[in-house]
Amino acid sequence: MQVRYIYSACVSIQTPDCTILCDPWFGEAYEGAWAQWPKIDNPLEVCGPADFVFISHVHPDHYDPQFLKRYLAKYPQAKILIAEHTPDLLGRKLRSRGITPVVGLTNVKDTWLTPIPNKANHGVNIDSALVVKHGKLSVVNCNDNPFDQAQVDAIKFYTGDHPTVALLPFVGAGPWPQCCEFDSPTERQEAEHLKKQMHLKGFQRYCEALKPTVAVPFAGQYWLHGPQLDLNPLRGMADATECKGLEYLPVNAGCGLWVPADGGQSTLTAEDNGTTWWKSERTEPYDWPTVRRALHEADWYAQYPYTPYEGRYSNDIPGLFYRYEREIQVPIERLPLLKLLQSAAKRSERRFRPQPTLYVCLNPTGFDQWFVLSTASGKVTEEDDVDGFLPRYEITMDARYLFGCLVRLYNWNSARIGSLMRYRAVPGAFDSARYDLLGDYLDALRV
Repeated sequence: MQVRYIYSACVSIQTPDCTILCDPWFGEAYEGAWAQWPKIDNPLEVCGPADFVFISHVHPDHYDPQFLKRYLAKYPQAKILIAEHTPDLLGRKLRSRGITPVVGLTNVKDTWLTPIPNKANHGVNIDSALVVKHGKLSVVNCNDNPFDQAQVDAIKFYTGDHPTVALLPFVGAGPWPQCCEFDSPTERQEAEHLKKQMHLKGFQRYCEALKPTVAVPFAGQYWLHGPQLDLNPLRGMADATECKGLEYLPVNAGCGLWVPADGGQSTLTAEDNGTTWWKSERTEPYDWPTVRRALHEADWYAQYPYTPYEGRYSNDIPGLFYRYEREIQVPIERLPLLKLLQSAAKRSERRFRPQPTLYVCLNPTGFDQWFVLSTASGKVTEEDDVDGFLPRYEITMDARYLFGCLVRLYNWNSARIGSLMRYRAVPGAFDSARYDLLGDYLDALRV
């Protein structure tokens, strides 16, 4: 078996019977907020033909419908493989585009492909892992999956107790801490360290549970660009090479850890006799000044759509990086935000009334006043000052993006994961229950 790393969560897994391409993402994600570096300039050719394309979940850095359309046009023999989920969010999206996916366990001769849904959350679960098994060899792709003991048990069952290669998450996206205001630089640094260690411990936990022959820190490679460029060092994201410094690693038991090199041609081969070896790896962490220069240069070229440069952006309007900048071309003062917020808050009132009161204070760009919403009352008021509303979240965001979220052009989840909002919690101490309530409330805030 061979694993070839392409970019972020995209890998190609090849057995003697078939080839599986996983989570190809090479277009926009999160309304244009995420960029890719190092860039794969010719992803269709680098990915190459496959028998199956496994899509793990609906997030746009895993399910890229525009690239998928181009890929299937070039390689029409490929079948789309997904896990069985309830609700079937990904399946519905695919079928709406005329794609009928293969759902659940399937095989090609002696190779078995087993998508395993993740059920770590009490609410809606969207993630899934994939086990590819041929003879005694197996690869498990866990991409973004949070640790779920039932899923881990299923992985061990389908791999014969221990996978040969485990592609494991080691970082996490989201707005915290880079989009949050802190009382001091020390408090911010502590938050960055906490987030980094939390996800590294998650990688370690997977290693301890699965005991793979080779562990691969995997997925989640993205960069913010444009006006958000300098948020990157504040995200609390580990470099994959940092996984080598953890207390427990498979290497301690005579096994290996592989950090693949960039460029789409770094491969790991597992032989039937149990030996594994890889071609090229990355041994040094990314140098932020180098990355920053590269992203800034890509942004500069993106301002000139007729420049012979194959950038990742497809801007019709030069210099506008985000979808809402390109798609909502009306004066801000004409956006009926108060009426939309009142309608959306009224719609959410019954659902959130039993919850503890939390004030959500929105300050869109171009507006002098705050829009204050209460999770308990369903009312919206305009205020010059919000000091009397406790506990509260103060949120600033582009007025056009707020409009788009309210009318369902965009969604609040993309606003958070794309770092397109700024937060300030009052009181300032991090409260996970309050933070989760804010997320649930915003997700429901639409007309």
